[in-house]
Amino acid sequence: MFPQEEFGNPGELYEEQIKRKVNAIKEEQGLGTKGSKVDLYFGDIKTKSKYVYVQYRDYGQVDGDLIRVSVNDEIVEYRVSLSGGFGGFKLTLKEGFNKIDFLALHEGYTLPNTAHFRIIDDQNNILASDLWALSIDVKATIIVVKE
Repeated sequence: MFPQEEFGNPGELYEEQIKRKVNAIKEEQGLGTKGSKVDLYFGDIKTKSKYVYVQYRDYGQVDGDLIRVSVNDEIVEYRVSLSGGFGGFKLTLKEGFNKIDFLALHEGYTLPNTAHFRIIDDQNNILASDLWALSIDVKATIIVVKE
C-alpha cells in the first residue's frame, strides 16, 4: 500500500572526518606502523653449495609476527609464526639465481614485523645474516647464486 522508504546511514556523513582525526591522533602519539614501507633487497650471495639452509626468527619481542616465504616466486612457507629460536627449511639450489622473498603478513602486537634471517651453506658457513623491520605487505629479498 505504501512504498517502502530507504534511509541512508547518518554516520556516513562523518566517516572521513573521523578517519582524519584518528590518523592525526596516531601521528601525534607516534602510533601506527614504524617499519619499512618499501621492499628491502639484501643483495646477491654466491656459493658452490648444492643446498642452503634458510632460517629466520623474531629478534624482537615474540609477539605474533607472521611471514610468507617464497623461492623463485613459488610459496614455500605459506604462513610462518616467528618464534625466538631459528626455524626454516633446506633449499636445494638450482643453477643460477635463487630468489628468496620474505613477505610480512602481520606485525604482531608490538610494531613492526621484526625478524633475523640467515642463509647457511652445506658446510655450515653463514653466507648471509641480517635483520628487518617491515610493515605489512612489504617484502625482504635475497638472491643466492649457485655457481
